Formats: sequence, C-alpha cells, structure tokens
Amino acid sequence: MRIGILLKTKIKIMANVTITNDNDFKKIYLSSDSATMNTDYPVVLVYIQEVLRYTLVVGGSVSINGVDYETTGGAQNLDWTSTLTSIGTRYIEEISATTFGLTEPILQDGLWKFVILANGTGNIYVGTIMHNGLDSCISNKLDVAYDETNKCDVEKVEALTLKSWALLQSAKDSASVKEWENAKFKFDLAKSNCNKDCNC
Repeated sequence: MRIGILLKTKIKIMANVTITNDNDFKKIYLSSDSATMNTDYPVVLVYIQEVLRYTLVVGGSVSINGVDYETTGGAQNLDWTSTLTSIGTRYIEEISATTFGLTEPILQDGLWKFVILANGTGNIYVGTIMHNGLDSCISNKLDVAYDETNKCDVEKVEALTLKSWALLQSAKDSASVKEWENAKFKFDLAKSNCNKDCNC
C-alpha cells in the first residue's frame, strides 16, 4: 500500500505590472497590484532602443542574486508609490524627465523597455513606444503637402505618412507583446520612412 505525502509549498505569484504613457509623451507609468513591490522588485532597468540607459533602485543600492545595483547618477531612486485609483490601490512608478535629471520634458522617441528585477526569480518585462517626434514628422509633412504654395506630390506624401503611421501602430503592438526586436525595427523604419524627401 502506497502512502502519499502532501507537501505544502508556498508559491510566489509574480506581480501584475502594466504600462501606460501620457499623450504628450512626458510621462510613463509602471503600475502594479502588489503592495510588496519595493521589497520584491527593487530594481528597474530602463532600456531605450535596446540600450541600457538607466538603473533605478529602491534606496539607491541593492544586491540581487549576488549582483550589486545602484541608481544611475543624477537619477531618482525607485519608489513604487501607493496610489488610490478608480480600480483600487496601485503601486506606481512614474517615469519622467525628472526621474533621470533631464531638462527636456518630452521623453526620447523609440522603444522603451523596462526590466523589473525580482528579489529572487520571476523578472517582469514591459515596454512602450514613445513617438512625439515621429508624430510631429507625420503632421509636418501633411501640413506642407496641403499648403497650396508648395508643389509637393501630395499622393507621395500621403503614401509615406500613411506607411509611417501604420508601421508605428505595428511597433506599438509588438512592444505590447514583448516582441522587442520587431518593435524597434518597425519604429526605426517608420522614422526613416517619414524622413524621406518628398521634393516639397
């Protein structure tokens, strides 16, 4: 006769983290439902266009799995702030120019990827596309094309801007499902496409 033994193990459930950004491209919000973000996820690595640009750390420095992390010089320490929202309490890290000690308020165009390091296992990855400059490029091209004093090939301008816009939407979709290489490629292609000369 076999006797089964029931072992009780505590399973750590990974925090749910979402990402959103303002329409004016001045802020990105990382938001979680976990009250233990500051202890369980004390480091955020910030990549722009797949290059590590900033490290944000709760309290300024911490060691995770034998690796020491420090907040990048000039940047603010990580602090998942408890905030009452319409869907209950969330723990939010607001990313802005102030976070990094920058003076230009608009965040840089491109793929922004955040690697949220767990104090243990189960890192979290989220990303978004910032595109203020690309939006301006598309808008400016259309403004010039429809200005009757210019002799643009309007159909060519419309085709270029529509293609740039479509690539941008696809890049945003790729970022939302963590297809980082695709997201960056599509964004870069959209930007390059919009910068083409339309003989205006």
